[in-house]
Amino acid sequence: EHIGHGIFGVVKKVETSFGEAMSEKKRTFAVKQFHNEEYVDNSVAVHTALKKAGVETWSTYRRVDGESAVLMTYGGKDGAYLISPSGESQGKEKYKEKKIDEVEGFEEAIQKAIDNAKLAGENGILVPGDAWFASVNESMSTISPQQKANIQNLFIGDYDDVGINFRPSFRDQETQRKYGGIIHADAFEKKYTIYRNLYNLYCFVDVLSEQFFSEQISQSMKRGFLEIIANA
Repeated sequence: EHIGHGIFGVVKKVETSFGEAMSEKKRTFAVKQFHNEEYVDNSVAVHTALKKAGVETWSTYRRVDGESAVLMTYGGKDGAYLISPSGESQGKEKYKEKKIDEVEGFEEAIQKAIDNAKLAGENGILVPGDAWFASVNESMSTISPQQKANIQNLFIGDYDDVGINFRPSFRDQETQRKYGGIIHADAFEKKYTIYRNLYNLYCFVDVLSEQFFSEQISQSMKRGFLEIIANA
């Protein structure tokens, strides 16, 4: 079952069997089929770096033998939809026509996302805005005709453009004149990467809220994000 696609590959939902025939169990996963073998190596390296740093991401992410593909955690469990401004997904199809009027869980989700963006930056991992996903559950209430949703999580799930072992280069004008070289400002590397990650995360929230949420909710989400950052 096709569940999403982007520039680097196609994602499908699959069922995999485990165990002996009598006690066989089936589990649902997602498989991302890449257009290029090089993309697979890069994405697996990014997942390894994120897990090593303690950043929340897919629990399962491993290469499929003999294919330019990875087996990964399925994000649509328990009725959840994954939405992202970039790429195409079932969640994007669902919410692009009728925007969400009420939202719950945003403050907790964004606080956790900010913590993960900082943690990634501290470990030299540069996370672009299009690496993030929102996991959304619809409200069970049928009282209101409004489109309600609960944001369960904001997490890093698309590794295509994530940079690991990132070292920003700073041009110091005086040093440039004296030595004609580019210096690496070690003292600022972590902070710079953290700030970049937070800015990219805000851009994600900005575009996400504009595309999928009503204007009132969108403004509230962006304002809430900035308030959390200001008080951090």
